[in-house]
Amino acid sequence: MQCGMDGDFAKRDLFEHIEGGGDARWTLKVQVMQPEEIAKVDFDPFDVTKIWPRSQFPMTEVGELVLNRNPEDYHRDVEQAAFNPGSLVPGIELSPDTLLQWRAFFYRDAQMVRLGSANINQIPVNCPFMAKNLSPDNYNGSMRVDANATGKPYYWPNAKESVAPTKDSTPSFDPSVEEAPMQVHSNVLSRKTYYRHQGKPSEYDQVRELYTRVMTPQAREELHKTTAFLLKRARPIVQKNYLIQQAAIAESYARAIYDLLPAHDGYTFEEVMEGSKTAHMVGVNQQFVAKDSDKSYGFLGLPVKNFGNA
Repeated sequence: MQCGMDGDFAKRDLFEHIEGGGDARWTLKVQVMQPEEIAKVDFDPFDVTKIWPRSQFPMTEVGELVLNRNPEDYHRDVEQAAFNPGSLVPGIELSPDTLLQWRAFFYRDAQMVRLGSANINQIPVNCPFMAKNLSPDNYNGSMRVDANATGKPYYWPNAKESVAPTKDSTPSFDPSVEEAPMQVHSNVLSRKTYYRHQGKPSEYDQVRELYTRVMTPQAREELHKTTAFLLKRARPIVQKNYLIQQAAIAESYARAIYDLLPAHDGYTFEEVMEGSKTAHMVGVNQQFVAKDSDKSYGFLGLPVKNFGNA
């Protein structure tokens, strides 16, 4: 009744209670469903209009949520707050709930516009508690005041990667915290690739055909010279990794460029050829690659036979 007469009653009551030395407490509980249980329930567990019956998935207490301090500065602590379900601890991933997946994308996009910067994690209310480096993968731009980009490359992959980035390194792909491939019952959804040739040597078949058959000897010679002219300015590690990819297309391709380079500091052509054996796996996460036994799989990694029964 108080709220009907005074729309700010609940907010003011909470503020005055905490200001007087009290606190507000809620018991935090979660429901847990294992991946193998998804196909056994008679509803879509990722449909936000459905509930998970507590008789099947009991509430499990995980802690207590406590409010014991009021904002000191409303603009700093409230108006600039940017809570986003996409801000995840490494090793924790989003469920296939499509509404959650969408919110994880557009919340941050809206917050960057509202607060005028991609560097919103430097604002104290959004900064991870006691963080020693803030959003190391956001370079420069509005509000970037800690010179975090000094001396670091602006591209990935690079030679300064680290799975635990600091102000002297750049973020790297960490397979241990990557999303787990999964397929959910009755949903056209999977994190498994639908691209059957990903991570396979057949990736190079067409470009090899272009190089060896379509291009004329003169065109190949011009390609070699142009590439070597630019590649000689790169660091040895870049030269080596580039040549590895060319060797996966054709040994003669990599050899011609290698011979035109004025120096080969720290690597040999034999090392280039050895690296070419696994060139198709560079930047590829093995757990998402379609296996040879998955030939019946189609779009989004789902078995073709399932489409008629979905």
